[in-house]
Amino acid sequence: MHGLLVFDESNDRLVSEKKIALYREAFKNFDVSLVAVSFDMLNALIEGSQKDYFSFAILIDEDIHLAKHLVEIHQIRVFNNETAMTNTADKALALIVMRNESISTPPTFVLPYSRNMSVLTNTYELNTMYQQLSFPCLVKERFYQKGTKPYFIQDVETLKGVLKQLEMKPLMVQLYVPYEGRREFQVFVVGNRVITAMELIIKDQESKFIEVDVPLIVKNISIKAMSSIGADFAVVHVLFDLQQIPYVYALETQPDILTIQSVTGVSVCGYIARHVIKTLKSKD
Repeated sequence: MHGLLVFDESNDRLVSEKKIALYREAFKNFDVSLVAVSFDMLNALIEGSQKDYFSFAILIDEDIHLAKHLVEIHQIRVFNNETAMTNTADKALALIVMRNESISTPPTFVLPYSRNMSVLTNTYELNTMYQQLSFPCLVKERFYQKGTKPYFIQDVETLKGVLKQLEMKPLMVQLYVPYEGRREFQVFVVGNRVITAMELIIKDQESKFIEVDVPLIVKNISIKAMSSIGADFAVVHVLFDLQQIPYVYALETQPDILTIQSVTGVSVCGYIARHVIKTLKSKD
């Protein structure tokens, strides 16, 4: 069996090479060879190979359109699939999908968005939000961009100023869960199983991750959250507040395998490889 490891050559080459090496080592245990290829060279490689030579592809760097292209044009199974990528690319969509499955998420207002139109034109929605919103809160862009951070808001006048500043962007406003007493987990899930988890520890203005065995309620909500977006594997971000209520506030369909493996010692790629092989065999 042969697979593809697809990466974006514009990203950090050293990081990509480390991930490629880990994946190749993991899949070698299943007698599967992996060919690493950049986004730009992917089509040429596939078209120059025998039909059905590649059974699957893993996207080291996420690209929804490329995933869809691999499935629809080349009939190559992609891990994670394009549906999961789509559901998590838009943070608001991910929250809606999870709410539909009765998964607890932080209270959030999603502002209506139309291209080339200011969010401030949505007067009714804004006034409703101003009346119902509690402070402090966070203003977030719905689509992740490197370097962007949430805006911490403590009153309605500051909120109005930030919305004015970001009025042409798709936005959402989310209740802030105070650091005091809360716990913040990143839970790595493959299939229907929690493999490992990390907790973010903040002390003296410094932060680090440690490996933890999360409470059962956190494990269950993490598995349910990943299943709701249709992913094969994911890192689920969970806040555990003072009332011991877990809230899922984000999901990653491209886990930071280097950090997880460094903190926990768990062979992340090994579990992913086992899941990929099992999934492919079950469809034969």
